[in-house]
This record gives sequence, structure tokens and C-alpha cells, in this order.
Amino acid sequence: MATKIIVRIIVAILPIISVLCEEVCYDDLGCFSNDPPYDLLPGFPPESPDVVNVRFFLYTRLNRDLWMEVDRKEPESLATSLFNPARKTLIYIHGWNNVGYKSSFAVDLTNALLDAENANVFIIDWTGGSDAPYNQAIQNARITGREVAYFIQFLHNETDIPYSRFHLMGSSLGAHASGFVGENQPGIGRISAFDPAGPFFRGQDPALRLDQTDAEFVDVIHTDAESALRLGLGMLQPMGHADFYPNGGKEQAGCPKNITDHIDDFFRTSGCSHSRAPLLFLDSLDPTTGCELTSYPCSSWENFQAGLCSDCGRRGVCPVMGYYAERSRANGLLYLDTGSVSPYCVLDEA
Repeated sequence: MATKIIVRIIVAILPIISVLCEEVCYDDLGCFSNDPPYDLLPGFPPESPDVVNVRFFLYTRLNRDLWMEVDRKEPESLATSLFNPARKTLIYIHGWNNVGYKSSFAVDLTNALLDAENANVFIIDWTGGSDAPYNQAIQNARITGREVAYFIQFLHNETDIPYSRFHLMGSSLGAHASGFVGENQPGIGRISAFDPAGPFFRGQDPALRLDQTDAEFVDVIHTDAESALRLGLGMLQPMGHADFYPNGGKEQAGCPKNITDHIDDFFRTSGCSHSRAPLLFLDSLDPTTGCELTSYPCSSWENFQAGLCSDCGRRGVCPVMGYYAERSRANGLLYLDTGSVSPYCVLDEA
């Protein structure tokens, strides 16, 4: 009886201890602070690395259908893998409540990336940390970011692959986890963000979210940047060197446009606009579409709609959204129209 009472007391005071705790440390992963500005993020402290359980699954053109798991604490797993430091390394980090490397999107993205480039493709799985209440998952993303940063350092130290040869891709909360990677390891070549999560990140200090200092080139696709009152899951504010706003960045073609007028349809297809960003990026890798997701520099969506931004600037090169954005020297605020189904470069008929 006394033991049960003690257990109940401990369970009752744990939340209070968590709130009062200013720092938590986890072995070789180091410490995580709740000091400003980190106190602005909910859910502190992050769960342990054992719970978050970040795993790294390697795919190459020689093992598209059979992943190879690499562990930074087991160098032999890298030595016996098909990792090639002479090739670019592409890393995808999923978002909240996602099924990780088993998702159909991860499979499609892996194959599309390998079709486009003879690369090392790592699909990150952190479902142990992402399948938590959203507040907790935010903190667990900090664990994921540091784990991935240390993994990249491991690859660099073992093979001499330059940090500039890494290209991270992150969906929603995974986009901010990618930002935490760049915060922990400067010099990452590129981060591509698919509609970075908005709740608790809007207007926050750059240290708490993705920003353009997290990699040499940061490109962001905004697709669900409606206000919190309209249940937007993304962010409107620019965060990268190139910020793309398809259809204005708030609502996507074919998705519910107004939750008060179409509330039943909205909840039936909740997340439609938010999930469009990764699909647009995937579409940019498809060579069979016959067209590109061409964007235009503009100061606002309203000006773009008014036809005031129909040229491609002094260079005369129209920036392309998606995988090839870096080649087209995309920068600034970029707007474009898309269709409602793939290929998205084909606009819907009026």
C-alpha cells in the first residue's frame, strides 16, 4: 500500500518537476536547455533518445528495395553498407504522427531521388518521438535534430564527405527538425522544407525553427499558411533563401477553401493543403510531366494575381520550385499557380 502511494506521489509531481527543470542531459547527445528562448516551446523536457529512437535507413541504386540500417555507434554498419562518400547524400525527415520509412511517400521519394541522382538516400525514422502529443513531439524534434547532426558528423569523420554534400528534406515538424540539424552542425549544403509546421512556431525566434542560417541554401514550399483561427497547419513568414508560395501559399487547388462554408468537407480532407507541399516536391522530380513548376519573383500574392510579376528578373531565369530550385538560383519570395492533381504544373481548366 505504501509503495502505491509513493508511486502516485511521484507521478503527480513529475509534471511539476518537468516545468521547473531548466536542463536535461542525455549521455553523448548532450544537454537540452529550457532557458530563453527555448522556454517558448511547449512540452519540455524532450524524451530520451531511447524513446525517440532515431534510425537511419540507407538506400542506393543497388538496394532500392532492401534498406540497410546504419548506426553511428556501430561504425561496422557503415563499413559494410553501400554508402559512397563520392556521391551526394540526401536525407529525408518525416513529420508528426507519420509512419516514417514505411510510408508510401517515403518509398516514392526514395525512388524518385534515385532516378534523378546516383546518391546515398537516408530515410530517417523517429516515430518513437513523433507519435506523441504534438507538444511533446516538438521537443522530441530537438532530439532528432541533434541525432541527425551527430550522424552527419559521423559520416564526415569516417569518410571525409564534406558537409556541403548533404541535402536535407523535411516535412512539417520534420522541417524544423532539419533546422535543428543545421543549428547543431554548420555548413550543411541544403535544406528543403515542405510546409514547415506552424503551431507554436509562427513568429518564433529563429533558434526555435527553421531559418536560412541552417544551411548554405534553404528552400521552403508554403502550402497551408492560413491563420491559426482558420486551422492552417503551416507558416506564411519567409524562412529560407527561397520561399515558394504556390497558389498564394494558404490554400491549394482542389482542397477546401473555407472551413465555415465547407466545414464537413474540410474535416473530411483535413490536412489536404498541408500535405500538398511534399507532393509538389515529388512532382518536380518526375521527368515525364513535360513541364516545370516555374515561379516568379513578386512582393505579394495579390500583386502576382494582378499580373504585376510576369517576368523573371534581371537574369531572365525563372526560378523552378522543387528539387532543382538550387540550379535555377531561386531566391526571395516566389509565387506560382498549380493544378489540383499531378502533374501539378498543368493548371486546372476554368
